[in-house]
Amino acid sequence: MSGDREEEEEGEEGDQDRDQDRDREEGDRDRDREEEEEGDQDRDREEEGDQDRDREEEEEGDQDQDRDREEEEEGGVKQTDISSLVEGLAQLEILCKQLYETTDTTVRHQAEKALVEFTNSPDCLSKCQLLLERGSSSYSQLLAATCLSKLVSRTSNPLPLEQRIDIRNYVLNYLATRPKLAAFVTQALIQLYARITKLGWFDCQKDDYVFRNDSVEHCIIGVTILSQLTNEINQADTTHPLTKHRKIASSFRDSSLFDIFTLSCNLLKQASGKNLNLNDESQHGLLMQLLKLSYNCLNYDFIGTSTDESSDDLCTVQIPTSWRSAFLDSSTLQLFFNLYHSIPPSLSPLCLPDPNNYHEFCRLLARLKSNYQLGELVKVENYPEVIRLIANFTVTSLQHWEFAPNSVHYLLSLWQRLAASVPYVKATEPHLLETYTPEVTKAYITSRLESVHVILRDGLEDPLDDAGLVQQQLDQLSTIGRCEYEKTCALLVQLFDQAAQSYQELLQSTNSSAADITVQEGRLTWLVYIIGAVIGGRVSFASTDEQDAMDGELVCRVLQLMNLTDSRLAQAGNERLELAMLSFFEQFRKIYIGDQVQKSSKLYRRLSEVLGLNDETMVLSVFIGKISVRKLVKLSAVQFMLNNHTSEHFSFLGVNNQSNLSDMRCRTTFYTALGRLLMVDLGNYTQHVDSPLTSAVGMFLHFLTSVFFLLPVMSFPGEYSRTSGSVRL
Repeated sequence: MSGDREEEEEGEEGDQDRDQDRDREEGDRDRDREEEEEGDQDRDREEEGDQDRDREEEEEGDQDQDRDREEEEEGGVKQTDISSLVEGLAQLEILCKQLYETTDTTVRHQAEKALVEFTNSPDCLSKCQLLLERGSSSYSQLLAATCLSKLVSRTSNPLPLEQRIDIRNYVLNYLATRPKLAAFVTQALIQLYARITKLGWFDCQKDDYVFRNDSVEHCIIGVTILSQLTNEINQADTTHPLTKHRKIASSFRDSSLFDIFTLSCNLLKQASGKNLNLNDESQHGLLMQLLKLSYNCLNYDFIGTSTDESSDDLCTVQIPTSWRSAFLDSSTLQLFFNLYHSIPPSLSPLCLPDPNNYHEFCRLLARLKSNYQLGELVKVENYPEVIRLIANFTVTSLQHWEFAPNSVHYLLSLWQRLAASVPYVKATEPHLLETYTPEVTKAYITSRLESVHVILRDGLEDPLDDAGLVQQQLDQLSTIGRCEYEKTCALLVQLFDQAAQSYQELLQSTNSSAADITVQEGRLTWLVYIIGAVIGGRVSFASTDEQDAMDGELVCRVLQLMNLTDSRLAQAGNERLELAMLSFFEQFRKIYIGDQVQKSSKLYRRLSEVLGLNDETMVLSVFIGKISVRKLVKLSAVQFMLNNHTSEHFSFLGVNNQSNLSDMRCRTTFYTALGRLLMVDLGNYTQHVDSPLTSAVGMFLHFLTSVFFLLPVMSFPGEYSRTSGSVRL
């Protein structure tokens, strides 16, 4: 039984082994099938991936082709835009050259019209930047800067803050990177920067005033910007309210102006401490801009008052109290005196030969007497040297009469005030005016006499034609000449005798030229004017009998000259000399004719000795005879008018189609004057019974005929028939 069980157990084990083998075979077959399936799936996936990749590559290829087509299209558009842009810029540059260079007014007008349209175009801002970047001419850059200034200044539709900041920064970088721009372009860009800064003075961004804190690396550009900024803020803009201008100007004055002035002084001190090579254009330009900056700071309208430059009274510069320390520091004033002494003539706008600077220096000298009394001046240690230098400067200025003639007024004003103060000086120190006023008087008189020949030779404007200027200077000379009057009178007698003798010799000579006679008459005209002025400057409480006798010498000579010129009125006369005589009569009348004049004056004694004029009545008779209308009738010009008062010689007398109603007032004045002259002429004939009246009566009747013929035209212009010449009443 045990054997059977063993056999049964071995059989069961064999069956189990066979079952396991079958299981293993089936597992192997399953794995093979799975591997085959996985392989098939992998192959399927690979095939699908290849297909996907092929499709993606095809799609990418299509996209690349699309992009290529788009790029080709965009390239074509960009190429077209660039071409049109270049053409537009080229056209703008052509218009700029036509505007600034052409002499054809029509072409210039058309260019100006086209550029105005460009300024108002919507794309003006972008094109201005392109002009600055790509413009080949300075004129196109100037146009861009000018247009940008208009854009930032407009009150309607103003530019946004960010855009103005961008323009400001761009301008600064542009100036810094292009130091060799044309001067007018640099000036226009700096003015643009100053305009942006001014109009945006109160604009804030993140609690910061964005237009107040900037610095420029290039010193000369920075100084120029500050100078232009100061000048820009100081000027009122008519397109904006005045209150806004004053608010900006006051804020700038309080917050920045003194710092700018201090900076300019410090830079000037540094420049003066170094040996600048002013032949170097950059160093020369830097010094020039620094001086302009200092001038603009001091010329600032601190309190908002508009000064009248034409006024004789100099305005006072209202320096703020906070500036007091700078002006109390003597080094500040000394700095400018040192610079004035050391700068070369190459800085001509800032040197004395420049008319503007010369004019201001003359005003400065006139201000000296306005602020100080003569008694105070003489006590100053270096007064003798100063008065000597002022006298030399005045004499030199008077001798160069053709240079800045309007400035002479201030020099004569100074000496007039000094001379007028002499009787009131109580100081023991010498004023030295007795030494220098005769020099000034002599320089004025001789320079006027010497100018006559030059004016006639070169055809210059004659100062005698400006009656206001001549009278102003003579009023000043009257006071100066009465100081040390003995020397003045001796000089006038000497010069008058020489001129009168030469004049008489020319009149008597048969070979004398009209030009030489005119020169002598011009010199005598000045002398008659001056003699009348110094006589009119007589002050009763400061005059002596000796001075009255000197006046008598001068008056005798003028009256003798009058007798000579009156004898020539029928042949020739000099209008300026006759006017000088009338001026002399007026001055003499104010001083020596009247109830307050002493009849025993030595002047009348001298007139009695030389001319037989014993008193003022006889002198008045001479004056009346001079200005009498009777002598006018003898002039050839008056005789011509009396005999030829027709439209042939005087067009406004015409009664044809060319005449007009506006001529009637001229006709009335003309015939009124002729009537008076004719009545005087007839009166002369009636005084002599034996004189023939034929010619005078004939002239009178002819005159009346002309008047009656013109009377309808003057009285009834609407009823006068110009075609028929008849009158319908």
